[in-house]
Amino acid sequence: MSAKMLSGLEPGAEIAFAAPAHAVPPAVVRLGRDLFEGHGFRVRAAENATHDEDDDVLHKLAGPDEWRIQETNRLFNDPSVEAICCLTGGYGVMRILDRLDFAALKKHPKVVCGFSDITALHSAIYAKTGMSSLHSPNVDSAPLHPLTESAWFAALRGFPVEAPSELVASMCDDSPMETWRGGEAEGVLLGGNLTLVSALMGTPYAFPRDRDVILFIEDVGEFAYRIDLMLLQLWMAGAFQRVKGLMLGRFRKRERQQNEEAPGLLEDVMKLFRQRLKIPILANVPFGHVKLNLTLVHGASIRLNADEQSWRYIESDRSGKGNHEKRRAG
Repeated sequence: MSAKMLSGLEPGAEIAFAAPAHAVPPAVVRLGRDLFEGHGFRVRAAENATHDEDDDVLHKLAGPDEWRIQETNRLFNDPSVEAICCLTGGYGVMRILDRLDFAALKKHPKVVCGFSDITALHSAIYAKTGMSSLHSPNVDSAPLHPLTESAWFAALRGFPVEAPSELVASMCDDSPMETWRGGEAEGVLLGGNLTLVSALMGTPYAFPRDRDVILFIEDVGEFAYRIDLMLLQLWMAGAFQRVKGLMLGRFRKRERQQNEEAPGLLEDVMKLFRQRLKIPILANVPFGHVKLNLTLVHGASIRLNADEQSWRYIESDRSGKGNHEKRRAG
């Protein structure tokens, strides 16, 4: 199944800010509105965006499950909305996946943006519709680093950034990408936050195992043993059977206790795991929970060359509504 690559947005397109997970303060909505309106888009926000006081589960979610389901489905069903940008991650998307109207999203195609907990939404969208989406910053990432902003809005306009390119090179100035295993591979680019990729295994929303995949994963705030546990769970579940290439993000520490782990322990764990894989591996790619967060097209066909530290999006099937030949930025 080829990903259905949606057309780039034109000036004046309507963007909806969604809150399927945690709520955000009103100031985040205002800052995001200024950002998108500055790029020529019209903006509206879901009604539940700032209502964590109504959450009866964790007291952080953007309202009860029913409300988050209702608001997300309302945006899926609205043909005037051309893109849905998630306000934040945190937690909560998996609680509502089984009641989201993916048929409506397929009927009214629109690009969905976000990362972290939004990985669950990206994975479900691809599993249920075959549509691509943007693994991008969340709205609450603003103010954005200029390179992060350039990559995100280029992708929204239909020009996803590839490598090699000046933009990717600039993102890697202080922390270069690394070739952990050379080679070339092609497949559908799927993945995101490792915690969610692992948690979705065994559900109808996991990435498929009936086609070649280029897997991209990252995480933040996880101890080395937890990363090892999740990678091994994917391995034992057979998730790597059709994975032809691997792009690793920057697995950043966050808690004080993690900073007290032995230096290099996480990298050692991951390098030990790579011995199980006989596929190209490109590490330290700038995406995910980092300031320099490169937008990737989840669900797009891609060609990875780990030796050259490059990737190119491959023209996909243009037969469906909203499909087009994907434009590229380099």
